[in-house]
Amino acid sequence: MQWYNTATGCAHVHPCIHGDLTEIVPEGSFDTGANFETRATQIDRADFCADQWCFTHGQDCPVFRKGCRVAEPDFDLSGLPCPDHSRAGNRAYEEGTTSSVFACHAKMHVHYQTPMLCIENVWDLAMPMIHRLYGKHYNIHPIYATPGDQGHSGVARDRVYVILTLKTKVVPITDLQLLYDKVSEYVQKYICTKPSDYLVSSKLDLLVEARKTATCRQIRLRPVRDGPYSMKYLLNQRELDCVDFASQKYSERFPGKRLQDDPDVFLFLGDNARNRLTWSAVSGRIPTFRTGGGRMYHPHTQTWMGPKDRLAALGFPVNEETASAMGVPILPIADNLRAASVAGNSFHFMTAAVIQLVALSSFKMRD
Repeated sequence: MQWYNTATGCAHVHPCIHGDLTEIVPEGSFDTGANFETRATQIDRADFCADQWCFTHGQDCPVFRKGCRVAEPDFDLSGLPCPDHSRAGNRAYEEGTTSSVFACHAKMHVHYQTPMLCIENVWDLAMPMIHRLYGKHYNIHPIYATPGDQGHSGVARDRVYVILTLKTKVVPITDLQLLYDKVSEYVQKYICTKPSDYLVSSKLDLLVEARKTATCRQIRLRPVRDGPYSMKYLLNQRELDCVDFASQKYSERFPGKRLQDDPDVFLFLGDNARNRLTWSAVSGRIPTFRTGGGRMYHPHTQTWMGPKDRLAALGFPVNEETASAMGVPILPIADNLRAASVAGNSFHFMTAAVIQLVALSSFKMRD
């Protein structure tokens, strides 16, 4: 919020921040073990909670009041839970537990009559669930996007952004997909990143990251000297085996070349490489970040991506060059742990920005 206020030149009050979205209905309102249709019906019939705990103000703040609305949003952008829909998840789709969050999100915005919603999720999001929860009140327009559409070709984060427009209030003025395609075509004329472009950490940033790992693994920290700073000595044996296996596979796939000579190869060390080799060598894109553990290792420099590098790959203006090009101040990375949590599960900043621009330009309120 401090960065946002600086970027806009306006002072905005910090918003209420609540926790579990399913707490908008009283505890016990729905059977968590029931099938999707039963839970959706129970949530739809449940009352609203008038208040919910707020982490901004440290107290219960009003969410719903009987007979009136506390807030009347014009536009909502939400990244709802993806584990039940992700290829790396359990593939339970709407029958998974997270569909209750979607049901509560739909209930809240139908109550508010929010004119436009945007839901971000993985490409395999169960669209029948979306139609069941929102289709009675909203027209549904999915856009399947990738950061490459915004010139960030060096990173993978393929997502669907489902634009929902309230049938009674909103009408189209142009073709949403066509406008998105035109904007993407224009941007791609000028921007096309490669994986190594996102290594923006300074030696000090690397040292902070190295110190954290050295402390955790009880390894003596090596000081920064002139020349490149290698962090390979901090890898454990399993991670070293992963690097060795990837090196072997790289040489087999690209005869005469070595893994460590390719500046655009990043290797995810959180997987067992022999079972699942997750790297950028074939796709040319840094693999999608995850919220769990695992380092995104860069064999060429013998370092791994720190929080600033990850945020750069997600389109955030964390260095002078990017911030200047975007016309905004640098996003401060004062807390590496907080930055790491954002980088693990955020939208791609530029994709979300363009989607909002296109969505708000493609529709208007009814006269």
